[in-house]
Amino acid sequence: MLFSLLVIGILISMAVFLSSDVSAQVQTNDIPNKSINVTNTNFTINYNSTGDLKILSAKTDVQSKSLVMTIQSTKDGLLTVTLPRELIDRKDRIGDTPFFYVIGGYLSGEASDNSDTSTQRTITIPFMQGTNLLVISGTQIAPEFGTLAGTVIVIAITGIIVISTLVNSFCVKIME
Repeated sequence: MLFSLLVIGILISMAVFLSSDVSAQVQTNDIPNKSINVTNTNFTINYNSTGDLKILSAKTDVQSKSLVMTIQSTKDGLLTVTLPRELIDRKDRIGDTPFFYVIGGYLSGEASDNSDTSTQRTITIPFMQGTNLLVISGTQIAPEFGTLAGTVIVIAITGIIVISTLVNSFCVKIME
């Protein structure tokens, strides 16, 4: 009974921790940026646009190593977005390579790199009026909930093993 309550308590704690919304925001300059949280991650991306564009949602696609954005555009323009390298990056053996992007379901090309730092990359992508989907493809992307979730799971499993060992040894002593 005690063991069951402990396991349930650990699982509830993990669920509460993983469902909390934490975001990290990095400003690249003094120009006020629009920003949006990337769903199920600890990241926020900043963006500006010429034309009329709003990013409605952003989420990672771990299998395709992509950032998928639902957008709303009523005029042609350029989207400039700052991507944290911990969220998404595109590299080969030599170093940084241009991000590929798909806009409106068609492979569109390489994004223009504006500035790169050790922690982020700022790119520019053209968009057309009526566009509603933008996919930025990298070579690495942060999994949902990041590495912290893995750490929490390892700690929880270790705790369960320790508790079950203690309960087992307690039961053996009682049986003697």
